[in-house]
Amino acid sequence: LYFTLESNFARTFLFLLHRWFVLDAETRDLVSIHTDGNEQLSVMRYTVDGTFLAVGSHDNFIYLYIVTENGRKYSRYGKCTGHSSYITHLDWSPENKYIMSNSGDYEILYWDIPNGCKLIRNRSDCKDIDWTTYTCVLGFQVFGVWPEGSDGTDINALVRSHNRKVIAVADDFCKVHLFQYPCSKAKAPSHKYSAHSSHVTNVSFTHNDSHLISTGGKDMSIIQWRLVEKAALPQNDTAVEIGTNKVSVTASDTFTQPTIPVSLNQPFDEMAASENLMDGFSPSLESHLEHAVKTSEEQNEEQSEGSSLDPGEPNCEEPANEMSEEQSESTLIEDQQENCPVSYQLETQDDL
Repeated sequence: LYFTLESNFARTFLFLLHRWFVLDAETRDLVSIHTDGNEQLSVMRYTVDGTFLAVGSHDNFIYLYIVTENGRKYSRYGKCTGHSSYITHLDWSPENKYIMSNSGDYEILYWDIPNGCKLIRNRSDCKDIDWTTYTCVLGFQVFGVWPEGSDGTDINALVRSHNRKVIAVADDFCKVHLFQYPCSKAKAPSHKYSAHSSHVTNVSFTHNDSHLISTGGKDMSIIQWRLVEKAALPQNDTAVEIGTNKVSVTASDTFTQPTIPVSLNQPFDEMAASENLMDGFSPSLESHLEHAVKTSEEQNEEQSEGSSLDPGEPNCEEPANEMSEEQSESTLIEDQQENCPVSYQLETQDDL
């Protein structure tokens, strides 16, 4: 069951398998019911003026509707045919002329809507289009968010801020990333935040970019982050929130595990919490970082000798890159926030 809310025309959508429902957002009255194909629906996206609606399905098609009567009437306009796998993400251009879409087999396709939903063969013609939204995880402006050695499923969701300055990314390793936009450079640096104890399923900015909302998978949590300018934060002071408990940390403090009890539905990866605490620290804590890395390696060796990991537990370990121990420690140090060019940072919120 999927749920999405569109506030421009006061309408609410519920879509289950191949059917989707239009509800009045204020009265919750049922307005209409529509059916597209016979497979699960995966994504729905309006144009900026709300006159068109695109519906991506697991039957590999994108269904288009004309929206009239203040969002209460939907008439089938056409169907985009050309993907060889299910639709995962899609975005509109400002003038409602083009659609960019991603699919489960990592395709990036572009569609000319006024000319009968025609597939655009020359993709380089579309690389400079100014998209109204940017949620596609594959594209010219965002390919730098992918880590080296990724299998294509490590990033679950991506969203560009409305001011077009940053990109938030949800991954399979319990992390929320913040990249600079556009992100057209391989291995682009980012701020990385740990708060979820399971894979992060989606991220979305509020209308004024003041906050970011992230949703978890097995931890069934919704976390609210405050988006702030990097220059507005004290350089040697940061706040880290785990669950509902906030711990203040300064660069002069000794690197120790927080003593405040943490209550989570799923087991929390201690290394993920340690990594979040390390973000923003000065290089004077390098020795503590090295100690944490060595301790983690010893624990991993002990676990490998014992029983295997419970398949029901979330896997928050990022894929290991083939590099030496010195390179691994260097990577941890280079991930500090003061060395990252991204001009914004996230802070967790207590009041959701």
